[in-house]
Amino acid sequence: MKLAIDGGKPLLKPFNFTVKPGKEEIQSVLKTLKAGHLTSFEGKNTVQEFEQKFAEYHSCKHAVACNTGTSSIHSAIASMNAKENSEVLVPTYTFITGVTPLLIENLQPVFVDIDIKTLGMDAKLAKNAVTENTAGIIPTHLYGFPCAIEELKKLAGRNSAFLIEDCCQSHGAKVGKKVTGTFGDAGCFSFYLYKNITTGEGGMTTTNREDVCQNLKTMRQCGKSKPDSKEYDRLGFNYRMTDFTAAIGIPQLKKLDINNKKRTENAKVYDKRLKKLGFQTIPAKENTTPVYFKFPALLPEEIAAKKELFDKALKAENVNLPLYNTIPLPKVKFLQELAKKRNFSQKFYEQEFPVTEEVNRRLIAFYTHSLMPKQRIEEICDAIEKVVNYGNW
Repeated sequence: MKLAIDGGKPLLKPFNFTVKPGKEEIQSVLKTLKAGHLTSFEGKNTVQEFEQKFAEYHSCKHAVACNTGTSSIHSAIASMNAKENSEVLVPTYTFITGVTPLLIENLQPVFVDIDIKTLGMDAKLAKNAVTENTAGIIPTHLYGFPCAIEELKKLAGRNSAFLIEDCCQSHGAKVGKKVTGTFGDAGCFSFYLYKNITTGEGGMTTTNREDVCQNLKTMRQCGKSKPDSKEYDRLGFNYRMTDFTAAIGIPQLKKLDINNKKRTENAKVYDKRLKKLGFQTIPAKENTTPVYFKFPALLPEEIAAKKELFDKALKAENVNLPLYNTIPLPKVKFLQELAKKRNFSQKFYEQEFPVTEEVNRRLIAFYTHSLMPKQRIEEICDAIEKVVNYGNW
């Protein structure tokens, strides 16, 4: 059989995968419009309702809405009031906005290699990375797989360090019966278009700490601790969420568990089919419930050597592939230059992170979105099988 990239007929028909608001989201926005609610400096009305429901879902005291996952992470970091030039442990393989807010707050990222079993920060390596100057730990639950958060929580506690969970890809994921975002001092969520909850753009930060809650609100209100005050209390930004955004989020939150179940069903198809083709999949760690923001898998060695060609071959067969927006952060040039300029304690640009390098070389991810029918997932697997069997590997 001839591959489409070599002039053959594509196995699949094009599939226009778009995320659109449903009836519930449209009705919720119209309700907010009719009530005359657009936005407020204080985060009242629909925003406050969304916050309350989000906190209830997570069984935590507070949830503070903001305009993106990035602003959620930045606000959480700033809320810890860490001493300048303190060190914060971060995974080598995550989205860059888990690190850039540290630079804004004059803190030093210290990169820790990941565990190939979870794609999250390796807790044993994190223990070795702690110094007297360690102020915090920010692990990521990548692709919806809970990292070793219980071990990292203990590590943070033993070293009087803050713990901020990057949950931007793990809405509803669990360790035991406890959802991610409730283990640390704060949990940060993104509601970008393809996330398990989407409002187009948007973010939320969970916390059980009263002081952190107040700091989060001050950060999103341009540095005002009290909205009606004439004074500014700290460096802050306009990180507010609009009522439109919150109106979409409320029905999305109601659908979260059902949509996560659909993602899991789609993931099972990939898992079964790809294992037969020699791919290494990421199993659910004992006592955890992943939510499959995407389905990550590691390519067989012979295909990994021609990964770019493999991607192109799949796309030629009309397989929709998510954009790769994660590279090993120690390889990012501007981070390397900044580390040298600011004389960071960790010369990460001279270090090797072997697990991250292997994952970056071999990893490919597929859509699991709840709007994708299971039949399409099967068809994608048919195309993967075709490319694997008839490609020049």
